[in-house]
Amino acid sequence: PPAGPPALIDPRKEDPLAFLMLDLKDTFEFAPTAAAGTVEFTRAKYTLDVLKLNDRDYLVQARENAFGAYLARLQAYVVIRDGGASTAKLARLKASLLRSPHPTVWTEMKRQHAHHTELRNLFAQAPEALNW
Repeated sequence: PPAGPPALIDPRKEDPLAFLMLDLKDTFEFAPTAAAGTVEFTRAKYTLDVLKLNDRDYLVQARENAFGAYLARLQAYVVIRDGGASTAKLARLKASLLRSPHPTVWTEMKRQHAHHTELRNLFAQAPEALNW
C-alpha cells in the first residue's frame, strides 16, 4: 500500500467509536460520526464499506438482538437489586452482562442513554451501570 495515513480504522490502535455511531433506535447500523468530506468521515465510510458492517443482515440482526438482551439484563439487575439481592449476586449479574456478545452495543447504550427515552429511564434507576 502507498505510504500515508491508514484508510481502515485499526481497532488495535484506535477506538472505532471515535469514528462510528450505532443507531440504537431504528436500523442498528453504524454511521460515521464526522462530517462528510473530512478524513475521519472517509475512513469511517471506507471501513464500513470494506468490512460490510451494515450490508450483512445477520450482523445488523445480531446487534439488534444484543440490544434487547442487554436491556433485559439491566432491567433484571434493577429488579433483583431492588429486591435485596446480595452483593455477590449483583456482581455475578454484572459480570454476566459484561461477558455478553457485542460489547459495542453496550458501550453505545451507555454513550447514547441521554438521547434514548427507555435507556435514560433505565440508567436513571441504575446509574452505577454507566461505569461498567
